Amino acid sequence: MLSARQWLQYVLFPFLATLLVDQGAKRAAAQWLFAPRRYGPVGLAFDRNTGFFLGSLQHLTAFETIVLPTALGGVLLFAFVAVQYFLPLKSVAMRAGLSVFVGAVASNLGERLVTGAVADFVQLSAGGYATGLFNIADALQWGGVAVCLASYLANGALLYPVEQRRGRKWIDAGFQGRFCAVLVGSAALAMAAVAALAAAFLRYLASDPRLEGVFLVVFAATASGMLLAIGLAGIAYSHRIVGPLKAFENFLDAVASGDAARLALRQGDELRQLEALSDRFLETVGERLGLAVAPLAPGRQLTGVRARTWRDEPIELDLLRGRRVWLMFLRYASCPLCAAYLHDGRALVEEALAAGVAVLAVYEATPAQFAADDCAPVRGAKALGLEIVVDPERRLFRLFRTRSSLRAVFRVATLRARFAALRAGFGLGRLTGRLGQRPAHFLIDEQGVIAHAFEGQSIADHIDPEIVRKFLAPTTVGDRHAG
Repeated sequence: MLSARQWLQYVLFPFLATLLVDQGAKRAAAQWLFAPRRYGPVGLAFDRNTGFFLGSLQHLTAFETIVLPTALGGVLLFAFVAVQYFLPLKSVAMRAGLSVFVGAVASNLGERLVTGAVADFVQLSAGGYATGLFNIADALQWGGVAVCLASYLANGALLYPVEQRRGRKWIDAGFQGRFCAVLVGSAALAMAAVAALAAAFLRYLASDPRLEGVFLVVFAATASGMLLAIGLAGIAYSHRIVGPLKAFENFLDAVASGDAARLALRQGDELRQLEALSDRFLETVGERLGLAVAPLAPGRQLTGVRARTWRDEPIELDLLRGRRVWLMFLRYASCPLCAAYLHDGRALVEEALAAGVAVLAVYEATPAQFAADDCAPVRGAKALGLEIVVDPERRLFRLFRTRSSLRAVFRVATLRARFAALRAGFGLGRLTGRLGQRPAHFLIDEQGVIAHAFEGQSIADHIDPEIVRKFLAPTTVGDRHAG
């Protein structure tokens, strides 16, 4: 990757220098070369060439000599920029040679587009053989090709060193597919807008040469608008990529300082796998490093919290403003310990629902698991009448900074709770979520502010029922937070 200064030195300067030298020589020849001259093997004679290749192909039409080459030149210019951007070597000779070649081609094509012909004025002869007339750009473009070829022969093996190669270019089909779709879609829209404008001009206005200036103005305005729109689309989409990378960078900074919160990305962000990666890191390494990852604390106001129910219907905490909310984070759909907790706490849940409190139970499960599973834990959760929220991607688990730990699985309280669940008829069930996920409870007031936060120390540890009953009592918000 080149710096801005290197782009100017190795790419832009040779390109512009080629244009200036060629156009300057042509202007000088047009003004001073009135009669043929010869200097040894070099002859000078000014001519306006409407064909190709040293004055040949003069019989071709304007479409073949102007329109088609100009279109191909646009493709060449795009390819030139792309190659310069992705070329892995600094390679001054290769980059400068490529810039000289494309600059020479652009000089001739631009002149052909404006005047309908190119100025040729140089001829070489030796031993009775003579070339056709050509110009400085013709000579420079072959010189640029020669420099590029020589540089490739000398350094071609360095373009893609073996240790730098990847086996596959298509690594993440979902992400790369969306990225390509944005690029291709933006280009297609821009091309469609320009094509529509050109077609309208050719059909209705091309016969009136006075409108050529109007067309150029409208074309420039349309192209500028499309470029601005593509730039804004690039900013919006790149934000979905840079945002997660910056969040992951902040996560690593927090880890380095001995403190880390769960990484929670925004809806629509790319690179969502970073969330799971950070979770695995905290679970496997975090405890050994002594990292503190505490749940959200009381006094925190919640906004923009969105989820889906087991019926795959959307639910937002913002829409529950004016109601108190009991948000409990359980484990997975068929978890016997969760089922036993809801079975034993049935009266408390019914008391909360009767008091007008919205009771939400969050599971690491999919809607399909709750719809298909016919085991006792699932039936019990559905029968209670609380709202079941599914979070298979663990977005809410991360947002509320819940924690999981294998140590929480082997606590004495966990073993006691397992035996109690078995006696109550709740078998082991299928493990479809985090084994060490600790339950967590958040009591949220009418303004969306966390009034009380609880995190279990084992996978069977839950909030004290008396704290919930105190929250259910008809007190003021200030009293509730004070308690």
